[in-house]
Amino acid sequence: MARITAGLAASHVPAIGAAMDHDQVGTEYWKPLFDGFGWTRQWITDERPDVVILVYNDHATEFSLDLIPTFAIGCAETFAPADEGFGPRPVPVVEGHPELAWHLAESLILDEFDMTILNKLDVDHGLTVPLSLMFGQPGFFAPHAPCFPTPDGTNRDTIAACEDPLRWMLARVMGAVELAPIMYEGYPEFLPPPAYGPDLTPDSRTVSEMPRIRHPEDWPVMITRLRLALEDPRQLLASGVTDYMAEQLVANDIDPSKIVIPGLDTEDYPPRSRGGDPAP
Repeated sequence: MARITAGLAASHVPAIGAAMDHDQVGTEYWKPLFDGFGWTRQWITDERPDVVILVYNDHATEFSLDLIPTFAIGCAETFAPADEGFGPRPVPVVEGHPELAWHLAESLILDEFDMTILNKLDVDHGLTVPLSLMFGQPGFFAPHAPCFPTPDGTNRDTIAACEDPLRWMLARVMGAVELAPIMYEGYPEFLPPPAYGPDLTPDSRTVSEMPRIRHPEDWPVMITRLRLALEDPRQLLASGVTDYMAEQLVANDIDPSKIVIPGLDTEDYPPRSRGGDPAP
């Protein structure tokens, strides 16, 4: 699960890019402006975001009065700096993130946004100047790769190679932890052990382990388990009712036909399609 860590806004005046490209950053005129962005570069260094979603307006570089999209999104692997009349800026080719871009495009289209898909796009100062301000010259950024190397404990390079993948994994765990209080506000929150009680009561405000399901209609417990499954990293890959079904199997001579699965057997589900027969 992705986690939004910050939102930053910056001017993209083309003269800012020209000042950076021609070593004018430290001049009396430009220094106050660039000094003001020092903290953003430090934040980038400390946080190392996986992906930047940059929203900007094209300046008649790719589009003209002949082609005016309502909204457009770049889905390419790379985006080359555009020639805006004085040659392309001396900055790296911008690395895209097609997987995320296509996911955003699909979600936005399903939400009825009029999206134009760009599989080729040269980017002008509207994109390159904010990246230069935030990341410096000529750094920019590289998207993360979902791989998990295992270091042998002796080679510093292999140990360092683990940092980005582990940050990637931690970000997704933290995304679930931060989402749970929003989704399940009002239900007991997770409290790390050892102080916990297995039974949920109307006065319960925290839980450390899955509370005991007392019957198939015990919805306060089952919804609390959903929150716990999101907040407690130990539960992220566990089912919220597995232990209850195991107890019921033992109590019913291991006969699955006698088991009532909370949330599945006790609920009427919507039709397969509009106007179709109800699901069994």
